[in-house]
Amino acid sequence: MDLSKYKSLFISESREHLEEMTNNLLVLEANPSDNSVMDEIFRHAHSIKGMAASMEYDPIEVLSHTMEDVMDIFRKGLAPITPEAIDELLAGRDSISVMVDEVERADKPRFKGHKKAIDRIKIWGRKNLPDIGDKPSFKTSASFDDVPETPPETVAEETDFGGFDGEVVSPETPAGDGAMPDWPDYHLNPQTQKGGKWFIKLGFEGETEAPAARAFLAVKRMEALGALTSEPTIEQIRSGKFEGVIKAELETNSDISKIREVLDGLTGVKSYQLEPVGASIEVEEPPVQPAQFESPEPATAELARTVKVETRALDAFVNAVGELLTVKSGLRDISRPFDSPELNITLDRLEALIHDLHSQIMDVRMMPLETITSRFPRTVRDLARTAAKEIDLLITGQDIELDRAILERLNDPFLHLLRNSVDHGIEFPDEREKLRKPRKGKITVEASREKDMIVIVVTDDGKGIDAEVIKETAIARGLVDAENAEHMSVEESLMLICMPGFSTSEQVSFISGRGVGMDVVKSTIESIGGTMRISSTLGKGIVTTLHLPRTVSILSVLLVNVCNQIFAVPIGKLLKTVEIRAKDIKESQRGHMVLLDEDSLPLYDLKELLGIENGEKPANKDNGMLSALVVDHGNRPFVVKVDSFMGQEEAFIRPLGRPLSKIEGLAGIMTRGDGKPVFVLDISNLRSGSAQS
Repeated sequence: MDLSKYKSLFISESREHLEEMTNNLLVLEANPSDNSVMDEIFRHAHSIKGMAASMEYDPIEVLSHTMEDVMDIFRKGLAPITPEAIDELLAGRDSISVMVDEVERADKPRFKGHKKAIDRIKIWGRKNLPDIGDKPSFKTSASFDDVPETPPETVAEETDFGGFDGEVVSPETPAGDGAMPDWPDYHLNPQTQKGGKWFIKLGFEGETEAPAARAFLAVKRMEALGALTSEPTIEQIRSGKFEGVIKAELETNSDISKIREVLDGLTGVKSYQLEPVGASIEVEEPPVQPAQFESPEPATAELARTVKVETRALDAFVNAVGELLTVKSGLRDISRPFDSPELNITLDRLEALIHDLHSQIMDVRMMPLETITSRFPRTVRDLARTAAKEIDLLITGQDIELDRAILERLNDPFLHLLRNSVDHGIEFPDEREKLRKPRKGKITVEASREKDMIVIVVTDDGKGIDAEVIKETAIARGLVDAENAEHMSVEESLMLICMPGFSTSEQVSFISGRGVGMDVVKSTIESIGGTMRISSTLGKGIVTTLHLPRTVSILSVLLVNVCNQIFAVPIGKLLKTVEIRAKDIKESQRGHMVLLDEDSLPLYDLKELLGIENGEKPANKDNGMLSALVVDHGNRPFVVKVDSFMGQEEAFIRPLGRPLSKIEGLAGIMTRGDGKPVFVLDISNLRSGSAQS
């Protein structure tokens, strides 16, 4: 049987089990007495073992079996759960992940170089766990050297069932019970307890994927135990005559525990019935009720409700919708001289259809923040262990969705923020106790939605940052002159750590100080249309706030006129547009200020921010009012004066290439309906760059 066609499903399901295993191991470390979590970890190892056995990936099966035996010691209470034990299980999990990656890369994976993974956990187990030597995987020193590189074919005939994911799961447990199924103990005569004939009835889940493939493999797994006759037969299953139930009679030399182990690991089995044939049995109270099966509906040929689509296809759809927006804008411009109601109605309908198409495509591209944050607890745990610190990580708002293109860019910046908190922020446990803080430091990642933006706040309760030290370091390194530094606010001083080449750390550590720096974090956030702010209180920690767009490529923008040049500003970055009176503008030591809603806000001229010189001077308005934008900048909004507003559009934003991508304040470029390009501005970044220069 050719199993290669099931490889991608094996890979995806193995990774799901590995991810859940990681999460459960972290929960177990915090709550060592939680038996339900132990059972979950055991299940994941058991499932991976069964999948690997079905796919004939023997090294993965061996390592999974070894981890399963280690977990069984903990489940039985024979040894305590310690951080060192979690280290070993996580190391085993990582080795399985590496092997799954190799399965993905190679047609015939050889799994070379992974012998140490099994040897490591076995050596640790024999040294620290009682009775581990009696476990099947520990009875020999077998490791990858004893596993054949090219396993023999176990199924001679190739069979096509239209898909199989190889998942091995245990039957469902009673509601609310996280433990493994508590099957009744039979008081059997010696012939029945070990060997003999057994009646087996399997009931499969109604919604299971590729039921014929699962049934086929179930029969093959039972055949490995001894002589088997089944209804339907394996030939009938091959021909599609399978309606959700298998009845079988098994004659075997295996004992009941081995039979149960095989049945527990069958794919897609909802429940099963196991009884000795022709034996008089006594069952402990309460009496065991035979498994109940609903009469399954006859299998029908139904097309799958979901399909897998490559992300590049979705990117192409977005690009196509962007071009449609440009064409629509062009048609709108062309139609204005004709003043045709029928044409306007048609264009309105076209605009609505394009908007609906864009919304549906973006819904498909949206992914939960959990896609990247699910790995953070393991990352923080490992970093804290390396740094000899105790740290808890709390993440909220993981269900908030962002465009896949944005999520792909966020992983490295987030990891650097977490590394900085672990290495430079959180104090050592003894030091925290002296400061009357809890021994365990705390890092929180909170996500929320504000209008069309996503706000992510990363906070730690560590030592914080001294803004004066930041300024002194920046001056010493020549990153800013003393005169400008003197007039900087606390927030502006803290943002100096995002300048290239800035560091207050006296030595490079294993955790941080290498690779991506805060300057790259800031530039990455801004390259996807976001903003970044830092605040800190000495002795209490640091707060990093990220404002991110939910999606890229297609945004609502406001077109503004500056010296008869048109620029676009994302509406999500604005609080409102206003008309201001010249008499409301006041001079101060830090520049111009304007009074709005009884609040004095900094005022900038977009012409000066852009460095436009000798531009055409626009005609003064008859009423003497000035057009301005109120820009959202957290608790410190500011006002930017423009010549006039040109209207709002849905724009397809294209990224800038070098050298334009390096220019401060440019977020991208759009094309108007008349074919003319328009720069999209990031005014917050534009103002910051102007202030620093």
